Amino acid sequence: MSVSHLWLGLLCSILVFFVCLSGSIYAFKTQIEDFFNRKAVYVQVESAPKIVLDTLLTTFENQYGKATRITLFEESNRAVLISSFSKQNPGVTVYFNPYTGKETGGGSETVAVFFDFILEFHRFLLAGDVGKLINGSAVLIFVYMLISGFVLWLPQKIKQFKTGFLIKWNARFYRLNYDFHKVLGFYSMFILFFIALTGLYVSFHWVKNGVIVSLGGDSIIISDENTALKQSLANSFDELFQNLNAVQLTQKNDQLSLQKVLEATDSLLNYTGRTTFFYLMNKTNYVK
Repeated sequence: MSVSHLWLGLLCSILVFFVCLSGSIYAFKTQIEDFFNRKAVYVQVESAPKIVLDTLLTTFENQYGKATRITLFEESNRAVLISSFSKQNPGVTVYFNPYTGKETGGGSETVAVFFDFILEFHRFLLAGDVGKLINGSAVLIFVYMLISGFVLWLPQKIKQFKTGFLIKWNARFYRLNYDFHKVLGFYSMFILFFIALTGLYVSFHWVKNGVIVSLGGDSIIISDENTALKQSLANSFDELFQNLNAVQLTQKNDQLSLQKVLEATDSLLNYTGRTTFFYLMNKTNYVK
């Protein structure tokens, strides 16, 4: 087992390292975007009441087309973020001052492209389904490394059990390096196993199915030949869009006010936090 632990570790270590690195970078996506977009993100807090949300939406849509997402932040010094993803305006992201209603700027296109690259690398290694399979296989080997490492960590004698938790600081480099690998590997094994399991959950349907069944859910069937399920979902979405298109607003006052929705939610959910409105997208323009 020690031989397989060594060589399989050498085989998957580089790939797992870069996948973990890309995932760690993406975890701080919001903070990094806020830093590079700080001139647009942060505004001066004023005593005047905030602009009605519908006014900001109208200002955005008059210039950029239909919005698909509106995000309000709990901090009073942050701008309102409105986005539009459509064939006419792909990837438009604009910040608005909630006190003045003026546009403070757009999101950095370079940063957005960078994180698109990071996410694509993290999930598919820039190689589509083939990269996803390679990625998942590397993580599968990594899970074996965790299990085999735990087996190798187990002491042969009870009296040696304590050494598995301690680092001999006054030892030579080889022994010190070995202790670091063994002790830190043990303490980090459980969290690493959980992280690896989530990666396998995304990569392999059989892992996803096993997790769902083990938690008491129904088994899912994922197959390219199972077109009946796909057709059923497509028909459901077609019916949904037909029903939405059949709804006619006869008067302007019938339109739903975002501000009233926001006030109603704030009264029901009495806590501060980020609020996001998502607009239903149709199949042709990807707008509401």
